[in-house]
This record gives sequence, C-alpha cells and structure tokens, in this order.
Amino acid sequence: MATAKEGYLLKNHAGSDFGTGSKKRYFASDGFHVTYYSAPNKKSLKGHFDLRNVESLAPSRTKAAGDGAIDLVIGEAKGKSKKVMTISFKEA
Repeated sequence: MATAKEGYLLKNHAGSDFGTGSKKRYFASDGFHVTYYSAPNKKSLKGHFDLRNVESLAPSRTKAAGDGAIDLVIGEAKGKSKKVMTISFKEA
C-alpha cells in the first residue's frame, strides 16, 4: 500500500493572518516525511517536517481557513522551538 500523496494545499504559520498570509504550496508526503514546494516540479523547496514530530492536530480555530482546516503543532528536533501551521483543504 502506497503511503505517498501529493497535491496543492493552502498553508500558513509564523503567526501571520491566514486570510492575507496564506500560501498555495505543493505538498508531497512519503511515509512520515512531508515537504512542500512552490510548484509541482519540486525545484523550490519551501519547507518540510516529520509527521512523528506533530504534537497535536486539531480543527483550526482560524475562521479564515474555512471548514476542514487543521492546526498542527510541530515540535522540531534538536531543541528548536515548536511551530504552529494551519493547513486548509479548500481548493487551492
């Protein structure tokens, strides 16, 4: 069974307003590893995270993200601070 998925999502983090600061990103997941790019050609890596570092996942409290959006709290390895990422599954 394949665990790889790819496609566009809207994302935001770093505390900026989702309504004005969300970005359309091309997400690719392979097992626990998630990377995101500006386009499907995967030439411009914008970020990545490991699903094993997700400390919590909940419906987003950000109304601008729409129904079905989620907030991820990601605890990074090696003492880096946690980050909160909002991901919307609205048509990107």
